[in-house]
Amino acid sequence: MTDYEKKHEETYSTGLTFVEEFKDWAITSADQAAHTDEALKDVLSRIKAIEDERKAITGDLNQALKKTNTFFRKVRTPYEELRDNLKQALLAWDERLETEKQVAKQLLLEDPPEDPEQLKALVEVSGQAPQHESGIKVRKTWDFEVTDMSLVPDEYKTIDSAAVRGTIKVSKGHTQIPGIRVFQKKSISG
Repeated sequence: MTDYEKKHEETYSTGLTFVEEFKDWAITSADQAAHTDEALKDVLSRIKAIEDERKAITGDLNQALKKTNTFFRKVRTPYEELRDNLKQALLAWDERLETEKQVAKQLLLEDPPEDPEQLKALVEVSGQAPQHESGIKVRKTWDFEVTDMSLVPDEYKTIDSAAVRGTIKVSKGHTQIPGIRVFQKKSISG
């Protein structure tokens, strides 16, 4: 184990010891509150030191990663646009073939041609599936769009927590939102 690893193992072990010591900590006097305040300051400075060390190690790596991702994103962008355009063209082609297939089936049912060649062509069109040489397949999936939110059952609705919290924060708690109780919570910052 390197000196660096030993140092961090010690820091980790010390942290576990403190966690165990303060596990069921309850303040019963002003002296304990002062002790707790000092302990919290110490813990916050240790967390900051650990985070500063982590950033010192990873900062250059993160910058390099950010530059690399930006570079390749730029290079990749026109190809992604081309990919999307080609996919749309293939979907339009498949839609056209599907329409032709439906028309051929309808003609076969309602008014089949007497000419054997025309009949053969219609039968082929009515049964064919679009083929793509590149191995690309058209996949059908289900999707939806909301047409009238008031008709959507409650189990399919979700609360926009960020919007609710934003409204509460701006109004400093002086707001009434039907079905939502606004209350204040305390936490220790730092």
